[in-house]
Amino acid sequence: MGVERKWLVCCAALAFGEAIGFAGERFAALAPVVVALMVLWMLLGYGLGWRIWPYVAVFLAGVALSWGVVLSRRSALSLSHRPGPSLIRTLQLKVVDEPAIWTGRRGARKVVFDGVAGGARVRVEVPAELLSSMPRPGETWEVSGLLVGDPQSVLDRRRLYVRGDAVSSCRRLCERTPIRAQFARVKADLAARIGWGLEHDNLAVKINRAILLGERRLLDRADRELFVAAGTVHVFAISGLHVMVVARTLLYILLFMAVPVRTMAFLLLPAVWFYVIMVGLPPSALRAALMITCYGLAPVFWRRPNALVAWSAAFALVHVYDPSALLDVGSEMSFVVMLALVYCGRCLPANCGRFACFCAFSFSAWAAGVPIAAHFFGRLTPGGLLANLAVLPAAAVGVAAGTLGVLASYFSKTLAVHLNNISALMAKSMVAVSAAVAKMPFMSFETVRWSALTCMLWYAALALAMWLLYRRSSVKMI
Repeated sequence: MGVERKWLVCCAALAFGEAIGFAGERFAALAPVVVALMVLWMLLGYGLGWRIWPYVAVFLAGVALSWGVVLSRRSALSLSHRPGPSLIRTLQLKVVDEPAIWTGRRGARKVVFDGVAGGARVRVEVPAELLSSMPRPGETWEVSGLLVGDPQSVLDRRRLYVRGDAVSSCRRLCERTPIRAQFARVKADLAARIGWGLEHDNLAVKINRAILLGERRLLDRADRELFVAAGTVHVFAISGLHVMVVARTLLYILLFMAVPVRTMAFLLLPAVWFYVIMVGLPPSALRAALMITCYGLAPVFWRRPNALVAWSAAFALVHVYDPSALLDVGSEMSFVVMLALVYCGRCLPANCGRFACFCAFSFSAWAAGVPIAAHFFGRLTPGGLLANLAVLPAAAVGVAAGTLGVLASYFSKTLAVHLNNISALMAKSMVAVSAAVAKMPFMSFETVRWSALTCMLWYAALALAMWLLYRRSSVKMI
């Protein structure tokens, strides 16, 4: 078995083990037994020379890791409660997102922020009058109120909520660390620089900050729904596209400065990781940063970069560090779409034109994401296939121009203003294209949520199509 296949089989074994563990969460107390079985199996398998022993060991490790997440969540949410799905609790949360202020129909103002308690994602909607100050990412807060949702089920992907009038108290327990505070100050400074020269266009500033810094809450609900209907809302998630564009922009700058290739990684990778940490380590950006790290360090160790090995290493690191990423829609979408793009690149013929390659990659990314969107949200967006042909290049140009604008702002405000306006022009074009596609018939509609079997059949058909394309391109080359 080749190196690539071994990596992929290990990732599949890890994912399958974690899925089995989350499905059998009622047996989570047996996690120490599974760890003991894994150690015993590793000793026997290695001693007897069984070829399958590493994959079984990885599977058992996945089960143990997922049960560890279940136990951690139960411990964090184990306070007394009254019977029923709505529970009275006092929770300690670590804030993970910038808060947003909502105004209700009657004029009541609520502060909404997301936090994490023992691996459980909790959204808090608290009346503004109960807060003496705004929550900030990295701080620890204590909230008391009515917890809505099922805290005993890890498989329930819906967030837990502590909502509105049910909140009896909400107070800060711990300030964020100096490092997090420094990152926040840098992010606020970058947000101000992104807005230079765009004071007359508030929408462009919001879109630029959403695309470059992940501040999606700045966008109005109507604007977000426009991109959702067109199937282009993914451009506002700090994804692999954004990280790759930022990394490539910095790479071209280093090449222009004649930095040696073997030392380039030591300058590029810290900048990429600083950017990913600053925007909050979203799963898709973390995956991209890990793959870029594998690519960047390969020449240092006299290795040829390999996309499948980099993808597998990123998958293993993310899911070992945080097994609950297997249940995160954004993480699933990022890894599945990236895997489809890697295989699409291998299936295309060598003489394929740039436009044909771009269309093939766009179709592969859209097709890989269809089952996930249909399974979790019950929505199909055929319009995304058409809109992304224009939106993705515009987003790439906008991110590159915004990155160069931020860098230029430190030595030339005039140049920064010009680059920011180019980024704003790309933002307006994305709005125009999304609005046009959203108005077309049958470009977005709701459907029955797909079952796991339907998703598997879709991916089997996609794999078959790629295999036929690869076989046809191989025959032409011969």
